[in-house]
Amino acid sequence: MLIWHIINPITIYIIILFNNNKKQFVKFLHFLYGSFKKKNYTLSMFIYKKIKYMIHFIALFSLLFLFPFFAGNYTFHTTTKKTSITVSTIGDIIPHIAIQRYANNKGYDDLFATTTTIFKKDHLTIANLETPINNKIPQMGYPTFNAKSQLLASLKKASIEVLSTANNHSLDQFKYGLISTTKYLKKHGFIYNGIYISLKNKFKPTIFQKNKISIAYFSITTLSNRNVLDYSVPGFNYINLKNKLHIKLKTPDFFRDED
Repeated sequence: MLIWHIINPITIYIIILFNNNKKQFVKFLHFLYGSFKKKNYTLSMFIYKKIKYMIHFIALFSLLFLFPFFAGNYTFHTTTKKTSITVSTIGDIIPHIAIQRYANNKGYDDLFATTTTIFKKDHLTIANLETPINNKIPQMGYPTFNAKSQLLASLKKASIEVLSTANNHSLDQFKYGLISTTKYLKKHGFIYNGIYISLKNKFKPTIFQKNKISIAYFSITTLSNRNVLDYSVPGFNYINLKNKLHIKLKTPDFFRDED
């Protein structure tokens, strides 16, 4: 690049001096070729005719490369600032009935009072949501869970941004639980993967950006408390590795689809 900076001022000087001045340009070529060619003037005229249309292009090209030099940045290379993210991962968010009763009394925010400051120091906190979310049916604990959407609101306040939703409790509240959970996850602005409403999202990672870093998040499970053959759409990312027998339960009458 140093050689280029030396050549460029010379190029600019020559172009400014001889552009649109045929006589001076030919004299300059005569000077260059005079000691090598007998018919130097004829050669100079030939060269001038061939390259005169390139003069403006050379001037523009040279000025574009010289501009950073005159501006003080003469390295002509860019440096990419390294970016990074800090990720916290936690285990199951699984609302046993005793925990939900406590939250009903003290508030769901109280469940995360001692951890919120920790999670706010990172860029992403990832958790496993081990329950459907459905406000139209009662709260339930083990073995088939259901929680109210207040849980998601508190998770968001606690700086938990990413949720895994593929696990053995994904189908605890049947297809209605899948639909309502998806609805509330979107409402509260969570990044999630594992359950889907459209078949096109089956086994498809959720891709997002944080600190200009592209992240692909994928949630999958090999366990289910329901017969997964009954749930293709809506459904969840499930792979049966051991051909385990899954118990098929009758859907209770009080379940109904949410608006």
